[in-house]
Amino acid sequence: MAASDDIIYTATYFSVCCDCRTVLQKQHQYNKNDAVIMAEDAFKVSSLKGKVTLITGASSGIGAAASILFAKLGAQLALNGRNMDNLAKIAKQCTDLGATEPLLVPGDLINEEVVKSVVEQTVSHFGRLDVLVNSAGILAMGSIETTNLAQFDQVMNVNVRSVYHLTQLCVPHLIQTKGSIVNVSSVNGQRSFPGVLAYCMSKSAIDQFTRCIALELSTKQVRVNSVCPGVIITEVHKRAGLDEEQYAKFLEKSKQTHALGRPGEGEEVAHAIAFLASDAASFITGVNLPVDGGRHAMCPRFDEVYYGQFVSLYMKQLFFIDESGPPLGHMILALGAYLGGFDGNFVWDRIGAEYTSNVPVWSLRVIPALAGALCVPLGYQVMVELRYSHLTAVGATLLLLLENALIVQSRFMLLESLLIFFLLTAVLFYLRFHNAYSSG
Repeated sequence: MAASDDIIYTATYFSVCCDCRTVLQKQHQYNKNDAVIMAEDAFKVSSLKGKVTLITGASSGIGAAASILFAKLGAQLALNGRNMDNLAKIAKQCTDLGATEPLLVPGDLINEEVVKSVVEQTVSHFGRLDVLVNSAGILAMGSIETTNLAQFDQVMNVNVRSVYHLTQLCVPHLIQTKGSIVNVSSVNGQRSFPGVLAYCMSKSAIDQFTRCIALELSTKQVRVNSVCPGVIITEVHKRAGLDEEQYAKFLEKSKQTHALGRPGEGEEVAHAIAFLASDAASFITGVNLPVDGGRHAMCPRFDEVYYGQFVSLYMKQLFFIDESGPPLGHMILALGAYLGGFDGNFVWDRIGAEYTSNVPVWSLRVIPALAGALCVPLGYQVMVELRYSHLTAVGATLLLLLENALIVQSRFMLLESLLIFFLLTAVLFYLRFHNAYSSG
């Protein structure tokens, strides 16, 4: 190859390399842009940046946690609460995070004029409304026998009526922005619990309210959802009447009633609220989302209350039969109570209630425990009568022993140990007679 040819070849090669480098650089730039787009898609909750958000109940609990999280996400906040001092503290936390100064619209939302003022001030200040978070609410203890109409009205006015009114006034503004609504409900709206009747009813109403207006506003492209928290560590239970000791026991009990083995934090609910309010949930409406550590999925453990009520009635010579189970089983449990001297004077109204000194816990347990223990030799004899080896019989007996251990719930044993005992006894008698007849 001539020198001139070599120079031409080298120049051509250099040119190709430069072009390749340009192409690679462009491709690298495209990849970076794609990564940015992918990141934005992956974190659509960031769509809350700049969104005008009205949050009620913002002075404490879940509402306060939501306010702080929305501030981190860059939302423009209007905060409502009854405690002005606490509301100011939450607002300062928001600004300390770099958020714009929240608009404070304090007041009790039971007052219709306050509700109107909250909406008017918010829209006048920001010029629009993108998100409404209905977090204000109260908890009240009481049953059908102890909750008077004034208490009932108070709970329903705060938890339902004020939510209805505020949402009604916000809807025209949310339609203009194609915004979203997130209501803070409760697992109490989905599951039934004694002792908090009015509260459970109010949260069931919020769940239905959420689904109904989600359908009504869907054609206007306004999404409506709710979160349904389980036990969350806030001050709401103390405000409802629990002292420090009772609240500590309540939280300890929550470790058993929640599948994840603990109560939740306000921030965990706040993240669910932000998700539902943002474009990350753009195809979700009419959902009542449990944020309860699996509480809603837990099987109800009512044996302590249920069978206790039977025992108390039997001790007072009130006998009846229902479809819940064999009456003989109930009577056998009552026999244990009778032998222990129980007079039936104990109110079985909630799981985990402290027993009074007149409740003979040991005698309530002894007969089911005895029946469960006798199931072990019975199971062994049944397997032997079926002509299985002694080793197989021992193995089956161990499995039966394990099964008996697993059916123990709460602080009573269920009737299963008694039922298994009678069933195994009947099977053993049948096999004995059958084998004796066959050999004869």
